[in-house]
Amino acid sequence: MCPCCSMMGMDREVLDIIEVVRQEYGKPMIINSAYRCEKHNEAIGASPSSSHALGLALDIRCESSGERYGLLRHLMKHCTRLGIGNGFIHADWDHLNKPPNVVWAYYD
Repeated sequence: MCPCCSMMGMDREVLDIIEVVRQEYGKPMIINSAYRCEKHNEAIGASPSSSHALGLALDIRCESSGERYGLLRHLMKHCTRLGIGNGFIHADWDHLNKPPNVVWAYYD
C-alpha cells in the first residue's frame, strides 16, 4: 500500500514473484518501499517515471554484505532489473520503458 493514501497498487505478478523469492531465501524480508501513488512519489522527490508508481518495483532492506549476497542470489533468478543501495536492494520488473538485464548502484 502507498504510505500516504493506503492505495493498493502493486502488480499481482510482482507479488507472486517476490513470494517465491521469499520462500527460496527462507528468511523474512523487510520491504522499505513498494507501491507509491503519484502524489507520494512526487512528495519524496522520486522520478515521475519511477517503477514504484506503477507497482512494478520494491526496495528490500539488507544491512550486511552476507544478507545482500543471499538476497541477490535469489532475486537474480526472478528479476532482471536490480539496484544496490546503502541498506537496500531495489528489485524492478518494469520492462515497458526500461531496459532489462541491468544492475546499478545508488552509491556515490
